[in-house]
Amino acid sequence: MKRYLTKFFVYLIIFSMFLSINTLAVDKEQNEDEHDMHEEKAVVHMDDKTLKEFGVKIKIAKSGWVNKKGQFPGEIRIHLDYLAHITPRFPGVVKKIYHHIGDTVKKGDLLATIESNDSLTPYKIASPISGTIIEKHLTLGESIEANSHAFEIADLNTVWVTFSVFQGKIGEIKQGQNASIQSSNGKDQINGTISYVSPIVDPQTRTQMGRIELSNKNQRWKPGMFVDVNVVYSSIKGKVVVPNTAIQKIDDKPFVFVRKGDAFEPHPVNLGASDEKYVIVKSGLKARTEYVSDGGFILKAEIQKNSMDDDHSH
Repeated sequence: MKRYLTKFFVYLIIFSMFLSINTLAVDKEQNEDEHDMHEEKAVVHMDDKTLKEFGVKIKIAKSGWVNKKGQFPGEIRIHLDYLAHITPRFPGVVKKIYHHIGDTVKKGDLLATIESNDSLTPYKIASPISGTIIEKHLTLGESIEANSHAFEIADLNTVWVTFSVFQGKIGEIKQGQNASIQSSNGKDQINGTISYVSPIVDPQTRTQMGRIELSNKNQRWKPGMFVDVNVVYSSIKGKVVVPNTAIQKIDDKPFVFVRKGDAFEPHPVNLGASDEKYVIVKSGLKARTEYVSDGGFILKAEIQKNSMDDDHSH
């Protein structure tokens, strides 16, 4: 009797194991079916008319460049090659003043008449350059000394932009690199080229000084203004480069919509270097593939809607 009971329990254990294996197989099959249904739901169908209506744009994946940039604090300064300090030759008394701060003068224009203390003979001070009077340090009837600071005149049609390079970027910034200069209020922007980089680091600020010579014919760039200087110091080429607007995210994972006829499938992508406009796709999108470059959020919303509908149906 004991032998029969032992056989019975062995058969019972084998039968239980068989049921467990079948249950796992059924569960796996159901999970695969649900996964397949989810994948099918992830495909969005949209014809050309609808694409145009919603502003969805399509491009073909290709190689390109992303620019590595640095932004540096800068200031508009007077170009020292276009600045003149005017001083009287002899001590005397100011008898007449012809121009004042803010006046525009031409080279040779009279600025003041001084009566010499020694000979009591009047002599005239003239401007050595054309420009704008930015400083005046004499008044009518004042007694002035020889070589005193009388006038300062600057030609503001050309100015300097000086900017500070932090130690982390020293070596990246070089003469000849392109830069864009933007006013602190963001209203004005102009492009320039770095004309000089200081060979030393300022011992107080621990920064290196860079300089850009800027044409200023309309004189909207005023000396003393603070600006932001953006410098492109290197460029990286990628086999596939897409605009940042092409990248969508679900659960913080980036993907790109790939077009196959009127079907759009989200393809997970591995991203590389980027700038303010473009990003390198290291994997997940092949060259010469049609993809959604703009408006992908419309397709993303459709996927999320389908996913919610699917959840409610269970």
